[in-house]
Amino acid sequence: MRVLFVLPWSKVGKTALLPGIAGTLRPAFACKEAGMEVVILSDYVKGMEGEESMNGIKLRRLPSLAPYPLGEFLRRSIFLSSFVKRVVEEEEIDIILCFFGTHHLTYLGMRNLHRLGKPLVLLFDYCFYYRREVPENFSLYSNLPVGVFYKDRFEKHLMLSLLKRATYIQVPSKTMLEYLAKDMPRERLVYIPYPIDTEFFSPSKRSKEFRKECGLEEETLVTYHYGHDELLHRFLVHLAPRIKGDFKYLFPGPFRREPLLHLLRKTGLEKKAVVPGVLDPERVPQAIASSDICLSFEVGATIFTKTLEYASCGKPIVSLYSPGVAEVVRHGKEALISSSPEFRGNQEFVNYVEELVENRELRERLGKSARRRILEGYSLETVGEMYRELFESCLGR
Repeated sequence: MRVLFVLPWSKVGKTALLPGIAGTLRPAFACKEAGMEVVILSDYVKGMEGEESMNGIKLRRLPSLAPYPLGEFLRRSIFLSSFVKRVVEEEEIDIILCFFGTHHLTYLGMRNLHRLGKPLVLLFDYCFYYRREVPENFSLYSNLPVGVFYKDRFEKHLMLSLLKRATYIQVPSKTMLEYLAKDMPRERLVYIPYPIDTEFFSPSKRSKEFRKECGLEEETLVTYHYGHDELLHRFLVHLAPRIKGDFKYLFPGPFRREPLLHLLRKTGLEKKAVVPGVLDPERVPQAIASSDICLSFEVGATIFTKTLEYASCGKPIVSLYSPGVAEVVRHGKEALISSSPEFRGNQEFVNYVEELVENRELRERLGKSARRRILEGYSLETVGEMYRELFESCLGR
């Protein structure tokens, strides 16, 4: 069985992320782990043109046709199906799995993929269906206001017309599946969660080294690691000043350093926070594993990358309410999840952080349970077998 994954390359700004960190590539790694032959067709990434394989998987690139944004539109919307057709023929592909993303540039090109004569699975990653759950926070993912004609009608119609051409639609969230089932035949919807490399993201023995380098050996660390500056800024403005206790914040990651430091000074948190800057990929698990508590703000997302990484490292999580996050880590068992998705006035979130800062036994219990849950349901091996069953069903139809 030879599978082509058409996936965008995970980036923060213009920086391409590598395996382990690159969340969008993980389904392909899971299938390789399950013994399938895998080819990835992904973005043109400047500086990585010479890479022909990654983690033992063959890489094919969409060509660089023009500068952004015209080049992106041409590659992903106009010529995508012709690029895929060429790769399918040259690589003797049996099945196509294509990422169905949050921006029209990532899915308009899929309109002709069903004509290539191969089973087509669309991996559904779209925030649209969460908007009624978290209207305020959805503004972080779209500059269009809630309720406008384009988002509510035209785009939904376009999106569904493309989805209905697929053999199957992979949905990485059970909550999302329930929303989609209102508009799509349920028998064509398949729940397969996003996987995580549990060896790469693990309770690292080298976490003590990271603490020592940062001068944090004796500190209780409350960590947030991600690339969404606005989410962190909202937390610092609305919640962080209200959280009391003997701890320090750790903010590793690709944040814009100067605006972050300015905001820390403005909120009076400069001495309570450590900002080590962008870390090499292999050091990210060390930073997470060195933490005592991890914060999740993945509200409105459909792929809960950071929650998976935190839990895989065996860390207790405090999260804003998100129905999808609550699937991965359950309130009171692996995490403490507030009943509100909002930053503003969320005293429950504040209380949960303070409770974990004071209660080491609870932190350890939640963290061990989180690691166990990820190993059982989200590892590359487990998810790879789920993909195998799906693809065998595709070929049997």
